[in-house]
Amino acid sequence: MVETMNEDKKNEELLARRTALVSDKLNEITPKEKQEFERVLRTYYFVYEKLRWTKKILAAKEEKLSKNQNSIFMYLLTREEYKSTQDYITKITEEFKRDLYELELEKIGISYVPYQREFEQIRNDLLNPNLSEEENHKNHLISELYSVSLKIKVLQSIGCSFK
Repeated sequence: MVETMNEDKKNEELLARRTALVSDKLNEITPKEKQEFERVLRTYYFVYEKLRWTKKILAAKEEKLSKNQNSIFMYLLTREEYKSTQDYITKITEEFKRDLYELELEKIGISYVPYQREFEQIRNDLLNPNLSEEENHKNHLISELYSVSLKIKVLQSIGCSFK
C-alpha cells in the first residue's frame, strides 16, 4: 500500500515535470512547427486506433478460421467452405491493413511511447464507474503520463530537443 502511494507520488512528480517541459516547448516553437506537431499527433492517434482495431479483428478472424480448419466434422455439418474462404480473404485484407498502419507509424517515427503498455491495459477501465477512487486516480495518472510522453515523442519527431 505504501509502495503504491510512493510510486503514485513519483508518477505525479514525473507528470508535472513532463507537462511543464511540453508546455514550455510548445510556447517556444513557431506556429508552423505547432501546426506540424498537431498534424503528427492527430495522424498518430488515428493510425494507432486503426491498428488496434485491425489487430482485434484479425485475432477474431484467425480464431474463427482455426476453428473451421480444425474440425472436419463441423465442415461436414455446416458446409462453411464459402464462408471460410471469405473469412480467409478478410483475414488477408486485415493483415495488409495491419502492415500499412505499422508502416505509417514507422513513417511518423514513433514505434513505442513510454507508458503505452500500461495505458493499453487500463484503457477499458478508464470509464468504469465500479472502480474505487484510488484506482480511478491511478488510471487517470497513467493515461496522462502516456499522453504527455506521446507529445514529447511527437515533438522529438518534428525536430525539437529536450535538455
